[in-house]
Amino acid sequence: METILMNAQERDDEQYDFYDVPAVCTPNFLYAFGEEALWIENLALMMIKERYPEGNWDYLQTFRFRGIDFWIISDAPRGEDIIDRHITFLLPNDY
Repeated sequence: METILMNAQERDDEQYDFYDVPAVCTPNFLYAFGEEALWIENLALMMIKERYPEGNWDYLQTFRFRGIDFWIISDAPRGEDIIDRHITFLLPNDY
């Protein structure tokens, strides 16, 4: 089975939430990964927590699966009271 590759985050001093917030994905993400999209989402989130257990998560996390780059962007800065807190799974060309 192929594995998801996680790139290093750009900054280690950020604090964005990726858990206990709603997750959405773009139509392009769903189209690219089809039936595996939910599996990819869950595994990528587990990888973030395992690689950075201190919780110093940058708003942008980047990955690659089967030659396709994908991102997770957090719109949930920790400690800020924002109404529409969520994370988005997307392809770079969706940005």
